[in-house]
Order: sequence, then structure tokens, then C-alpha cells
Amino acid sequence: MTPADFRAIRKQAGLSAEKMAQAVGVASGRTVRRWEAGDMAIAPHIVVRARRLQLRDRYLLATDCYGNHKFVIRIAPPGFIMQFNGGIAAWLDPPPESFAEVGRMKKEARAYFDLMAEE
Repeated sequence: MTPADFRAIRKQAGLSAEKMAQAVGVASGRTVRRWEAGDMAIAPHIVVRARRLQLRDRYLLATDCYGNHKFVIRIAPPGFIMQFNGGIAAWLDPPPESFAEVGRMKKEARAYFDLMAEE
């Protein structure tokens, strides 16, 4: 993740450097400012936390009532439930506009699912 990418995620989330520091689990906004300036490398676990923050308003990671199956629910804009264990995708309203949109949403949902499994 580049410093510009990190800053874009923070700006998209509407967070100050101090609030971003809290969100990714570091002590101060000074560290965030140093990452954004490129003065300090961003650790891999911080990249994971930043990407989770980036997608948090669009997806939820859920588990069925028996605790057997994990799946991703798209919440903004609403549109689908994706279950990865069995490769099942249930499309809801509104339907995707194209196959390219389906592919993009599946890729993004899969990335979120994988990020939530890390750490």
C-alpha cells in the first residue's frame, strides 16, 4: 500500500490522523502522518486493518445460525449475499447491471472475506 493509498482510505472514512491511529491500533496520529508522508513503512498488519476500514461500510461478515458457514453480505448499496464455502451467490435487489459488475462485486467481496480471516 502506498502512502497515497493509505491517505485516501483515511480521507474516504472521514477520519483525522488521530482517529485513524485509533482505528488501526497505533498510539498517535503522528505515526499516521509519517506513513502518509512516506517517512515510515506501513506494516502489513496495518495495511490489513486499513483495507478492512475501507470496506467496513459496504460489507458484513456473517455466520449462519449453526456457526458452520461464513458469508459476506453487501450492505451499501444493498445487492447480494455471497457464500464462499459452497461457492453460492444469491443475488437480491437491485440486480447487478452487467457480468462485469458481478465479477467486480465478487472480487471485492472475496477480498473482504479474506481480509476478515487474517490476523
